[in-house]
Amino acid sequence: MLNDVHIKWLYFIGDIHAQYKKLLRLLDLLSFDLDNLESNVGNTQLVFMGNLIDNAPGLEGDPLGLLQLVESLVAQNHACCLLGENEFNAIGWATQLRQGEWAITHSASNFMQHQRFLEMLGEGSDQHLYWINWFKKRPLFIDFESVSAIHACWDDPALNAIEPYLNNDNSLKEEHWGNAFDPNHELFALCATLLKGAEYPPKGESLVDITGIIPEWWRAYEQQGHVKPVVVGHYSLSGLPEVQSKNVICVDYNAAKADNPLVSYKVSLSASEPPYEFVNENNFRYVGQPDLEDLTDQGLMSLLDRQKKQFETLQDQNHSEKEVLFIALLSQILCKDWNPLALTDLNACRDAYSDYEEGAFLFAKYADVGLLGGYLYLCQSIGIGLEINNGKQKCARVAWKLINKAKESGIK
Repeated sequence: MLNDVHIKWLYFIGDIHAQYKKLLRLLDLLSFDLDNLESNVGNTQLVFMGNLIDNAPGLEGDPLGLLQLVESLVAQNHACCLLGENEFNAIGWATQLRQGEWAITHSASNFMQHQRFLEMLGEGSDQHLYWINWFKKRPLFIDFESVSAIHACWDDPALNAIEPYLNNDNSLKEEHWGNAFDPNHELFALCATLLKGAEYPPKGESLVDITGIIPEWWRAYEQQGHVKPVVVGHYSLSGLPEVQSKNVICVDYNAAKADNPLVSYKVSLSASEPPYEFVNENNFRYVGQPDLEDLTDQGLMSLLDRQKKQFETLQDQNHSEKEVLFIALLSQILCKDWNPLALTDLNACRDAYSDYEEGAFLFAKYADVGLLGGYLYLCQSIGIGLEINNGKQKCARVAWKLINKAKESGIK
């Protein structure tokens, strides 16, 4: 189900919970130009995973501004939007059954689940009913060629059973909305499974979300074999975004909380890319996303810097004559045998590596081949930013030579 066969990228956007400004910042990060939507045609499609509106009291946000933006994007074929549990509950709050009872009890706790939405729109107003009707038209799931999407749980038996109740676009038929809130009707349990998660017997590890323990239904899904990957929201996970299994990706990381980002996941629709190739952590996108490789590099350099400073406490402030001669030899060896930049001019070479000479001297004098080789390799790969074939071996050979020269010169 795609609005344009020329679309190259899908961005699945997690539960927004009325955080309109977070969505704007995320779209800016994704280079999705709201001021020039035509530039996105044939390139990118957004997929909203549901839970556009809030589900807890006290949440700051702009549900109306958010809904208007998402509706506009959907109407212009720049986005798809799934039905979420919060929208489902909002429909139940506004739906009267034949007996005159509300589909969802009008209790204080149920009211608080979408209080800001009701207060901003005015309960029972034309605007309120307009958005309830729009919610009803949202699909329960979307099946793309290489990936599927549903708010909470992709359950094949439930999806097969619910098919007679759906329109061609996978939205629920109008005449069955009352059945969806009737505990005695099969549609009640089917909607609960798809929008809240299947209750599999917990085996092995379990997912912990903000409401408690949720059985990992995706373990069973993963064991079904070569089924296409599925993207879900719903679960309000925490920590660094990660895929849940080889074919399940969750994009809900509790954006309702002020400090938490709104998370998206990028999927390529390239025919040359196998279905499972895109299921990895590298495809998450969110504002404030750390560069994990850079963090690790910084940590490694920090460890070496600490070690270097410890060596400095052992070293006299002024170099001895032997040390001066050794440093000159060290400079030559770095240019002749290390030289990751492959410089041919000796003066240019010495200038390029001068920042690393003192560290190399300290490691040659006070450390072993392994530490000195590690220092040279990190200077090469992180400090200079070069990955060289057999780079580790080369750094170890240079370290071996420098350690031997340090011993021969009498400084070690």
